[in-house]
Amino acid sequence: MTFKQKVLRLFFAFEIGVFIVLYIFGSQGLRATRAIAQECSTIEQTIARVRADIKGFKAEIVACESDALHKERIAREQLQMARADDTVYFIN
Repeated sequence: MTFKQKVLRLFFAFEIGVFIVLYIFGSQGLRATRAIAQECSTIEQTIARVRADIKGFKAEIVACESDALHKERIAREQLQMARADDTVYFIN
């Protein structure tokens, strides 16, 4: 094997090493791809939770629009309202 062949083989081995390092650790390598996939999964879970919240809020809106007792319960519990003939007690 001549000196030229040894240098070419060494250069080729170095090139393969650089390729492997960039393939794994590069800006678009395996690590970056896995991080993006994990972030995507987290965002999809958040979207699913927000959609479930929206569905609950829509059900609450329908209940408020159609049920007078539901409106009264909200007024009493959340808005601390009372009827004119109710007796209100304050407890410290």
